[in-house]
Amino acid sequence: MTGTGVRTADQEADDMCRRLHEALRGAGFNAEPPLVATVSTTRGVMVDKIVPPLLLLHQAERLCTILEADRR
Repeated sequence: MTGTGVRTADQEADDMCRRLHEALRGAGFNAEPPLVATVSTTRGVMVDKIVPPLLLLHQAERLCTILEADRR
């Protein structure tokens, strides 16, 4: 069976998790991979959300410093 060429929400969420994990690793973070959680909105629509990895306090501080520097 051949693919339709259409990406599913699951594939996109998995790809985004991979990209986020690679970006964090590339910035020197040693963290668990992010997860995909399928949740219901207040309107009852099911959506995928990316759950970032849990960070230690010093990792969160470093990430904030990186993001704040990027805004300047």
